[in-house]
Amino acid sequence: MTDSTSLELPPLHDSLTWLTPLSEERAAHLVTFLSDPAPTDVLDMGCGWGELLLRVVESVPHARGRGVDRSPAFIERARQQARIRGLDDRVIFDLMPGLEAQNAAADAVICIGASQIWGPPVEDAQPLDYGAALRSLLLTEPSSPKPTGGPAASCAPN
Repeated sequence: MTDSTSLELPPLHDSLTWLTPLSEERAAHLVTFLSDPAPTDVLDMGCGWGELLLRVVESVPHARGRGVDRSPAFIERARQQARIRGLDDRVIFDLMPGLEAQNAAADAVICIGASQIWGPPVEDAQPLDYGAALRSLLLTEPSSPKPTGGPAASCAPN
């Protein structure tokens, strides 16, 4: 016997491109910013399903990418998208909390909509010290020298 009052609905965000409020125009700007000068290694901390990372790697023919997220469903979708786009030989997606990747070597670091990885648990409802979060990114060692002396970082609050 089935319950005629229950509906089977798809996940609310399956039809979205991003897991954060981000327009195509802003995404294109971020891809351009992160792609010039061309990075060798790109890290996306809290990558969701990796759309921005995949676009950056697509725009830089020799770049390699690594996305990390703690959601198995997001990582699986990211891996699937990398395979579909033929980028699975240049991009890896790891199931792990984003903060655990903060010391990974990278020329460019992405953290869009996942800035909570540097703060207290979301349930604590405490503010994030964005300055400390950005300083931790800028103190990481780039995988190759940049004219700016550090990795390009694109970190936007939720």
